[in-house]
Amino acid sequence: SLAAWALLTLIGGLTAAQLSTLAVIVRNRDDGARMTGFFHLAERVSSLSRAVAAEPVDQRADLAAALSNPTLTVAVDTKPSAANQVGPDDELAELEDVLQARLADSGIADVHVERKDRADMPAGEPLEQPDEDAGPVERALSLVEQRYAGNDVCLASLEREDGAWLNFAIAVPPRPSLWAVERVLLGVTTIALVIYAAARAGRG
Repeated sequence: SLAAWALLTLIGGLTAAQLSTLAVIVRNRDDGARMTGFFHLAERVSSLSRAVAAEPVDQRADLAAALSNPTLTVAVDTKPSAANQVGPDDELAELEDVLQARLADSGIADVHVERKDRADMPAGEPLEQPDEDAGPVERALSLVEQRYAGNDVCLASLEREDGAWLNFAIAVPPRPSLWAVERVLLGVTTIALVIYAAARAGRG
C-alpha cells in the first residue's frame, strides 16, 4: 500500500541518515587523532633531540638507546632512516618544515619525515604482559601499548650540522574504527528505535 511504501521510505531515509552521521563522526575523530599524533610526534622529537644533543658526542648513542621503548625507537646513525618527502604527502612535508623551524637553533640542518607500514619495519622486542594481579589501569595501559606497537610507524630523521643523523621511529596512534562494538551497538539501537517509532506512527 501507499502507506507501507511511505513507511519504508521513511525508515530507509532515517537509517541512511544515521549511518552517514556515524561516518562523519568517525572521519572527524580520525582527523583529530591524526593531528594529535602529529603534535605528539613533534613534541617528542623536539624534546628528545635536544636532550641527545646536550650529551657529549661519544655518549649520544647510549642515551638514544636508553630512551627507546616498544612504541619509540631513537638511534644515532650516519644516514637517515626516513626518506625526504617532496610532494607525495603534503602533511608530512609540512611537518618536516615545522620540526626544522622548531630545531633551527639546536644544530639541526635537515629533517626528513616518512610514514611506513609496520610490516616493513624490523621486528621489535616482545611487549611485556601485565601480571595476573595487575589492576585495571595497568591492563588498560598494556592494551593501549599493544595497539600502538602494532600500528604504522612515523620515521623522523634529523641531520645535525656535524653530519650525524638522529633517527626516530614513533608508533602512529591507531585509527578509530567505524565498526567498534560500542559504536555498532549504538547505531543498531538507534536504528531499531527509529523503525519502531516509524512503525507505530504508520499504524496510527
